[in-house]
Amino acid sequence: MGCFDEDLRIAALFHDIGKVGIAKEILFKPGKLNSLERTIIQSHSHVGNLIVRRELGKARAAEFIRAPRKLGWYWLSP
Repeated sequence: MGCFDEDLRIAALFHDIGKVGIAKEILFKPGKLNSLERTIIQSHSHVGNLIVRRELGKARAAEFIRAPRKLGWYWLSP
């Protein structure tokens, strides 16, 4: 099967790059996260989007990172 998408490959490699800005106390917290901590963790996809868009100039790959639920639709669409 000859399916290859460079932007999807980049998104897969960098999908968690936004976590670099999250404090290790939150990122590695052994217990349950409070609502603020959960919001901070959830922001990593937005930060990852900005990094890939600005530093790599890959807008489409950045969109895959920002909206991971769209990846399933990407594979399911004809």
